[in-house]
Amino acid sequence: MTPQVTHPGVYVAELPAEGHKIVGVSSSITAFIGRASKGPFNRAIKCKSIRGAVRRFGGPHPRSELARSLKMFFDNGGRECFVVRLEESITADSYTGIEVPPRGLHALDTVKLFNLMVLPADRDVNLQEAWKSASKYCKQRGAVLLMDPPRDWTRKGRPTITRQKVDDLRSTVATDNCAVFYPRVRTNRRGRANYLGPTGAVAGVIARVEHGRGVWKVPAGTEAHLKGITGLEVKLASRHKGIINSLGVNCLRNLPQQGFVIWGSRTLEGDDHQSSEWKYLSVRRLALFIEKSIERGTHWVVFEPNAEPLWGKVRLNVGGFLMKLFRDGAFQGATPNEAFFVKCDRQTTTQEDVNEGALNFHVGFAPLKPAEFVIIKIRQKIVGRKLVQVRSP
Repeated sequence: MTPQVTHPGVYVAELPAEGHKIVGVSSSITAFIGRASKGPFNRAIKCKSIRGAVRRFGGPHPRSELARSLKMFFDNGGRECFVVRLEESITADSYTGIEVPPRGLHALDTVKLFNLMVLPADRDVNLQEAWKSASKYCKQRGAVLLMDPPRDWTRKGRPTITRQKVDDLRSTVATDNCAVFYPRVRTNRRGRANYLGPTGAVAGVIARVEHGRGVWKVPAGTEAHLKGITGLEVKLASRHKGIINSLGVNCLRNLPQQGFVIWGSRTLEGDDHQSSEWKYLSVRRLALFIEKSIERGTHWVVFEPNAEPLWGKVRLNVGGFLMKLFRDGAFQGATPNEAFFVKCDRQTTTQEDVNEGALNFHVGFAPLKPAEFVIIKIRQKIVGRKLVQVRSP
């Protein structure tokens, strides 16, 4: 509003802010899929506490680790999850499911956002067959699949992991959206020791660390201690930890002062013999967080004239979001120019793109580790109401 000028002097006018603020999305919502003692089949049910999960899905199932995995999730700091209960007559195909009517993984189609997925072990299913479809679904949805160690990686309390076994697993899944943790953990229930897959607890730790430090903080080290754990299936020697970590497998270990902790944070692309920008889980999750946040925060461009005035607003909009992350410590670099960039101009959106009703812009950022720029390419449809794609190279 323009102030009324009546005499010489300085006048102040409050102007409405231009642009559209991008708000960061949640980044530790976890999807659990498996058999439960009760509850509706093939529906994604939101749970925010172990009490709520038990009320909807009951206590431990005699053949599935779902209930105990959920308990470890909430015990270790998990805040929100979706649970999909599968039928009793279970196979690996039960996880893959079908789209209509939605079954298995596709029960999550109606969930707007989840970031992590856990398939708790089941005595009647070889989950390595289910991981293939689950990892591809996670990649489509911008989530990460956390995997328990295959049972043949341990024999009589000793690790039997080889490069061939890890490569065999790698060959069946979307490696940049998967992380595997070793070994299984021990819990005590009514005086009896139980060995369980660790990923329910790992998902809880990721949520706890992220809430305190940010999605860019590596969920490993002395801060990443595991609660409710009484032991590990395998006591790893130092030489074992080094070899296993170099293969892109994340170890759990017992430290004298801190207790049981996560001691690795790599995706399955984290093999030392490979060179991948998605080697580290924290970098991959930060990229997915940025993609999802920008995807949701730029829907306003639909139906806007696709020209320089719009491109300038996009640069301002996305740049403001990345500037906040920079100030929060999410990136490398002493200045914003060293930490990130946003490119939205005639080079990213050609006349052919304009004719097709498409807006393209590139976002680059320097993650805390490694230091190279990671570039995200984003494409929005100007004509129509649906986002075309948000993808990483």
